[in-house]
Amino acid sequence: MQSLPIDCTIVIPKLGLPRSDKTNDLWELEDAPLGEYDAVFTGAGRTVNHRVVIREKTLTHLFINFITGTVEDRSPAPPPADVQRRPEGPPAPVVRQRPAPPPPPRELLARAQAAQRALEEEIAKIDVALKSGGAGLDQLAALVEKRNEQEAALAAARAAVARAQAAVADERRQLFLADYAKFQAVNENAAVPAAREQAAWRELVAKWAVREAGAEPSALVWRDGRADIARGKLRLELAGNWPARFGFPKMTFDGRFTVTPPADGGKSLTGLVFNDLAAKRHTLQLDHPAAGTVTLSADVKENEVGVVRWTPKLRPARAKLVLPNGAGAWRAYVGGKLAKPDTGGLIELEPDKEVTLLVLADGFLPFSGKLKVDHGAIERVEVAPSALPEVAKTNEQPRTVALDRTVGLELLPIPAGVFLMGSPPIGENGPGAVGPLTVVTLTKPFWLGKTEVTQAQWHALGMRNRSSYKGADRPVENVSWEDAMEFCRKLTARERAAGRLDGDLEYTLPTEAQWEYACRAGTTAEFAGELDAMAWYGGNAKRETQAVAMKQSNTWGLHDMHGNVWEWRRDWYTGYPGGNVSDPGGPNSGSGRVGRGGGLWGDAAYCRSAYRCWFSPGLRGDDLGFRLALSAVR
Repeated sequence: MQSLPIDCTIVIPKLGLPRSDKTNDLWELEDAPLGEYDAVFTGAGRTVNHRVVIREKTLTHLFINFITGTVEDRSPAPPPADVQRRPEGPPAPVVRQRPAPPPPPRELLARAQAAQRALEEEIAKIDVALKSGGAGLDQLAALVEKRNEQEAALAAARAAVARAQAAVADERRQLFLADYAKFQAVNENAAVPAAREQAAWRELVAKWAVREAGAEPSALVWRDGRADIARGKLRLELAGNWPARFGFPKMTFDGRFTVTPPADGGKSLTGLVFNDLAAKRHTLQLDHPAAGTVTLSADVKENEVGVVRWTPKLRPARAKLVLPNGAGAWRAYVGGKLAKPDTGGLIELEPDKEVTLLVLADGFLPFSGKLKVDHGAIERVEVAPSALPEVAKTNEQPRTVALDRTVGLELLPIPAGVFLMGSPPIGENGPGAVGPLTVVTLTKPFWLGKTEVTQAQWHALGMRNRSSYKGADRPVENVSWEDAMEFCRKLTARERAAGRLDGDLEYTLPTEAQWEYACRAGTTAEFAGELDAMAWYGGNAKRETQAVAMKQSNTWGLHDMHGNVWEWRRDWYTGYPGGNVSDPGGPNSGSGRVGRGGGLWGDAAYCRSAYRCWFSPGLRGDDLGFRLALSAVR
């Protein structure tokens, strides 16, 4: 059976129908019983009744015109009776007629459009007849009914055209996808030369008229019946502080073009949107002296707004200190804190803020100044401190005082000179920073014990040994300031009576200034050398004093100036005056006497050249001893 190629439903109850078919104009019933059947055909808004005759070995061919409501039987004439009669024996094999393949989408579209035009022309003729006014009432009614029927058929025809157009578009899309798949096979083949890949891309772009041929293939899509580049947007979000004075950073998009700064000079950096971007992963490089160079990336999807977040990591402000020739070891303090230079000699500063710079260099007076440096900038600072007077070589020789027939005490000559006493306000790590820094001039040379007074030396002068850690070469401890001064007075009286003391010289405890000057021995650092090589302290003393002179001396030959036992000073404890002073000896009274050098129980910080504390003059302790000096006392 055959009908027009439109949506149609056939109902033949005796043959197990209804059946509908929207894609084929052929219906096939295999081994259908011969006979006549009442059938109902519905399509294009019309219903047509017809009696169908099914004959043996004959294709029933019906042409159904839903517009006129008629059915034309185009079946071939039945064969002669002798042909219709089945021969005796087994039944003849069933010959199945395969349905004809559907026409191509473009042909279906042409047919549907032709049917649509025909219906539109027929309706136009009816409208002309209706407007002519020459028809009678019956004719007008027939024309109106016919027009309604044609309108229903036209709606069906238009739907058929829409489906055919969709089929044509889908066919074109499938052809594009096939070509795109071929290109990807070439593009992903590592053995294919780059030139061949580029040629394949240009061929694909030219064939399908792709806009923005320079875009990457990953953004290629099929949209609105054509090949196109999927597009989206990208928004830059600023997470962090970006001062307006920095302006707009240099921005390079996908490594190809530079973003033009907005007219406001950087205020639009937050929320900046890049429009009409190919849907793919994009890179955004930002470069600014205050923040360095950073590369960000984000995915842009079709018709969406991707987000790339930038957290500026502002570069520190830095200063390059240029010291004069001859400057030895040096330290810089920024805002009162010790600054550690990097390998290039640069120190960091707090950006865009005025800070105080203090530079201490061996052989020079302190240098201070004000600095203000912005993020990422490097300020060259010419440090021009005044040089300390060179320490004059003394003609004095070491002295050894005999305490008994077998025990002596050696003192080394210390020349007059100028040094920087104390430490920056909070510069040196640890407790007890000493300030203000004071330039001290010692106008007279003096002698200082090469080591702390030992138990053997203490005993040789007839003093009672209360030391906790016994040993002839260990420093005497558990001595008060008064005990130490008694030792000095006793030795002075004996040597003066023997005529071995000149002028106003006497054995005594060194002043605090004399001790620090001798301890530093021309240095300005925390220690006069490497601490573990020079000192016994809490980190290596093993909970007891050690024999003197077992560690390395400073450059002036003095041992154990750092550590082993605390050493009594002659001065009462008080603050430093600052500025410039000569031969300071401390106040005339006070509540505590100065202790220096650190001991076996203390941390390294207590052993620093500048560190000072005080003790009650009558205090004795197992880490408290002294060092003998020979000097002119006021």
